[in-house]
Amino acid sequence: MVRVCAQTWDELYAGMFLVDIEGLSITIFNDCDELDYCEACVSSDRRRCPYSPA
Repeated sequence: MVRVCAQTWDELYAGMFLVDIEGLSITIFNDCDELDYCEACVSSDRRRCPYSPA
């Protein structure tokens, strides 16, 4: 797992945090230093989960 966003988890008190796991980009929401939910998950071939036609 590699951090993609500019800020570290410690620097980002609340907001979106992006990581990459072997080509899978995962955006998670950090809510006051706690994992809250997964905002987006995008594969290397641009498939999204949950699916959205954007």
